[in-house]
Amino acid sequence: MSGICGIYFLDGRKVERNLPDQMQKSIEHRGHDSSGIWSNESVGLGQRMLFTTEESLHEKLPLEEKDVVLVADARIDNREELISALNINNSIITDSEIILNAYIKWHENCVSKFLGDFSFAIWDKKNKKLFCARDYIGIKPFYYYYLPNKVFAFASEIKALLTLPFVPKKLNETRIIDYLLIMFDDKEKTFYNDILRLPPARSMVIDSGGIHSKTYWSLDPKTELRLQSDKEYEEGFREHLTKAVKRCLRCNYPIGSLLSGGLDSSSIVCTALNLLDTGKELHTISTIFDESH
Repeated sequence: MSGICGIYFLDGRKVERNLPDQMQKSIEHRGHDSSGIWSNESVGLGQRMLFTTEESLHEKLPLEEKDVVLVADARIDNREELISALNINNSIITDSEIILNAYIKWHENCVSKFLGDFSFAIWDKKNKKLFCARDYIGIKPFYYYYLPNKVFAFASEIKALLTLPFVPKKLNETRIIDYLLIMFDDKEKTFYNDILRLPPARSMVIDSGGIHSKTYWSLDPKTELRLQSDKEYEEGFREHLTKAVKRCLRCNYPIGSLLSGGLDSSSIVCTALNLLDTGKELHTISTIFDESH
């Protein structure tokens, strides 16, 4: 878990450094390992870093290269495939470098190449646009405030946006009612009228022409998988589950898993134990109530 934030003044105003600085300080708990601010004229970006993988120990964000600047809260799982496609020869390549190189090569289409959990923003200085994206499921958060022709601001948490003097703090009472009624269908609205979420599997470009949003992936409910026997279904499921869990075990620190008491978390933990090297521990966490009624 890391944290990102940023401001883009569409009216050309200069971003004072204290604005992205106070934003990233408000989400300091998301990353104590490193922090950074990048600003230039009408754009300011902030980053809080939490080192979780061996590669992340070499990350320094915001990352600038070839007129593009990146802030990211990301773990890219298909690293080998992308490193090969991008012809990267570095002995140690970070996930953020993969994202930036992919954008330089494929532009906005890069997001469909990634597997993993991510939310990021890229400032394209040459084309004067901000490109933002969130992962397929929406594991990594991305909130934003937009006032047409004036300003676009984003952050990993709403509290960072609320540090900005121009962001309204008016509650969205309808969204509060939805929450109390356990209605979670809306993927964009938040508890504040003027602050929105970027939905999962969505990317957007912000420039002088406004916001241009695009869904880069969606689940096709009409697709059917037909195999010859129950055993083939079992083997196919086991193969995909093992591959998914293995990708999430890339970590430079002790690994933990939350046990909910259901089949899903239990299956993940059992699969992870089979994949871990001998002698490497897997820590599990369970919620236990002092009293039950």
